[in-house]
Amino acid sequence: MPFYDPATFYPAGIGQVIHDRYQVVAKLGYGTTATTWLCHDLVHRHYVTLKIHVTILPHVREVDVFRHLKTFESEHEGRNHIRMVDDSFKIKGPHGTHEVLVLPPMSLSLRALQDKMPSGVFDVELARAALPQVLLALDFLHGVANVVHNVHAGNLLVGISDDSYLEQFAEAELTRPSARKQHRAPEILLDMGWNWAIDMWSIGILNEAHHLADMVSLLGPPPLDLLKRSDKSRKYWDADGTWRGVVAIPESRTLESLVTTMDEGPDRDQFVDFVQSLLRWIPEKRPSTAAAYYHPWLGKSPDVANTEE
Repeated sequence: MPFYDPATFYPAGIGQVIHDRYQVVAKLGYGTTATTWLCHDLVHRHYVTLKIHVTILPHVREVDVFRHLKTFESEHEGRNHIRMVDDSFKIKGPHGTHEVLVLPPMSLSLRALQDKMPSGVFDVELARAALPQVLLALDFLHGVANVVHNVHAGNLLVGISDDSYLEQFAEAELTRPSARKQHRAPEILLDMGWNWAIDMWSIGILNEAHHLADMVSLLGPPPLDLLKRSDKSRKYWDADGTWRGVVAIPESRTLESLVTTMDEGPDRDQFVDFVQSLLRWIPEKRPSTAAAYYHPWLGKSPDVANTEE
């Protein structure tokens, strides 16, 4: 992992009891700013996830966001699809203080689930069931809580309804311990200002990861108006919007050509139209969460969702 410094991470160990309450069962994951651990809450006798941040962060904004979200007692259905923090505290490590979040345990991320699919592509009905939940959550974040979330398949997690799964996982980790390329929106890659529209882009690319050259291959060249919003775009395009050839642009292709697991017909056409509406170079031309939720491919009628925009 780039810039990895073990001294900045909290040295949690299996069996250790943290904060006199949470016994570490297994390591769930890690990133540049935190590690996550499955723990057993010795007070309430259930499983939780501890996210332990590194010491070098002067301020953990994630904590502020979670606290902000908990202040909304909205009946918006999207709130039920957001993982809320149960608690937060600080612990002392060998090299400083660590901010810790206590969260409900979750299952695989959508990216990990996709990797387990035989073809590496989500089943149509699974995608049709999952996407409305994601859109409802984003509608709550955007329209009610005024929060922009850089959503991608790695931070969309499948919920757990049966604790026996966690028991099995904990047992497996004791006996067989377990030994990221994503296509971000152009306004992030080019260091532009960004807003809620970034999440609409991310919803459109849950199944694959690309770079700017892949985007050009699939969507065509970006509008010059978009490129003028970013000085960084000059690294890749000249003043006239011509690709500088930093890397070769793959052979031109269409979204239709990438949809290989659906039979031709109205359902496939609606799916392609749905994805095309999300993958727009110009952020302002992407649909709102509500508009995406009611797209014909998802089969939702306006009286189903409780949206607050």
